[in-house]
Amino acid sequence: MMQVRPVQGTIRNRSAGVVVTIMAVALLATACSGDNGRTETTSPTSSAPADPVADAQARVDAAEAGVSTAQDALTSAHESFCGATEGYIEVLDRYGRVFTDGSATVGDVQTLGADLVEPRDQVAASTDAVKAAKNDLTSAQQELLDAEAALAAAIATASSVPVSSPAPASPTSTAPLVAEATIERVQLAEDDLARAAKGIDADTALVDAGAAYNSAALALEIAWLNVLNDAGCVSEQRQADAVTQLAAYTTALQTDLQKAGYDPGPIDGVYGPETTAAVEQLQTDSGLPVTGFVDEATARALQDKLGAVAAQEATQTTALQTILKATGFWDGPIDGQWTDELTQALQELQKELGVEPTGVVDPATVAAFQKALAAAATATASTATATVTTTEVSTATETAVATATETATATETATATPPSPSPSASVPDTTTS
Repeated sequence: MMQVRPVQGTIRNRSAGVVVTIMAVALLATACSGDNGRTETTSPTSSAPADPVADAQARVDAAEAGVSTAQDALTSAHESFCGATEGYIEVLDRYGRVFTDGSATVGDVQTLGADLVEPRDQVAASTDAVKAAKNDLTSAQQELLDAEAALAAAIATASSVPVSSPAPASPTSTAPLVAEATIERVQLAEDDLARAAKGIDADTALVDAGAAYNSAALALEIAWLNVLNDAGCVSEQRQADAVTQLAAYTTALQTDLQKAGYDPGPIDGVYGPETTAAVEQLQTDSGLPVTGFVDEATARALQDKLGAVAAQEATQTTALQTILKATGFWDGPIDGQWTDELTQALQELQKELGVEPTGVVDPATVAAFQKALAAAATATASTATATVTTTEVSTATETAVATATETATATETATATPPSPSPSASVPDTTTS
């Protein structure tokens, strides 16, 4: 019995030691742990306080980066749109000219619509991408505005300055990619081309099919060129080049229209209402679709009329050369070709007749020559040589007098204006550098 008690005491002592050890370990674990309630309660006094200004500034920095990224995405989407649109215009131009190929058939027109689907779809997809990118940029700009407002509020709070309540800011609005009127014009032109293709069948004459399809394709091409310009796809240098080319093209067109008997208004290189009306009248006279644009069919019709005018002018020039040779003022060939030497010879004759030496067969010159011819015929009628000369001159003069009054303007243009290049059937190219 005496030996048992120490054992019990030892056990109690050992148990107490274990309990103390466990409690010490528990207290140590509690002191080192960051997950219990005691640590969280005392954390404000042991960790650095949060900085609202720094947090707000970080938000602003992130928002600025977001705006930059969104702007880059919009720029990329815009470039893709420009590239897709230029590609579509090139396809339109190629198919709009299909009838310049002598082997083209009506069947070619009937299958053209399918070839335009893919490039048109690419334009539509790129347009959607631009819209999405613009929306993303607007959202990023709004986040930046909100972040800047939060930063201002944090700074004011930290400085103990009363925070004002400014009006809510809105992100910078971006202008539409293309004007609504330009989009509507494209849609109308697309519908016109679709109707033109639908109206062509196996019974349609090839020339009619070509004229109808080409005019619609050219109108659509011009509408899309306006889209390129409105969307900012054309650089300033390319715009300047296009303006120069268009002015030269229009000047040549106006000159040819005037020679062909149409009134395009002043020859100023501006494709305005008067020039458009002259082209429409030419198309009406030629039985072509009236668009006001010079497509392939209209260009051929204009060249045909210019050919007829040129033949008439050659007849008049031949008559003038005959008169000048008979009167001793011309020693060149009688070939119907107007040259600088012929102009000088005419001016010498005009000086002799006492009229203004314009170098143009105008009504004043014709009247003065008729008067001089009548006097010369009376004075020299007694000699055979004079009779022969008078007969030659009279015959030539009858031809000149019969046409001089009504064609004085055409002759003046042919004399005073150097030959101009015939306008092509398409507008100047602005889609290539």
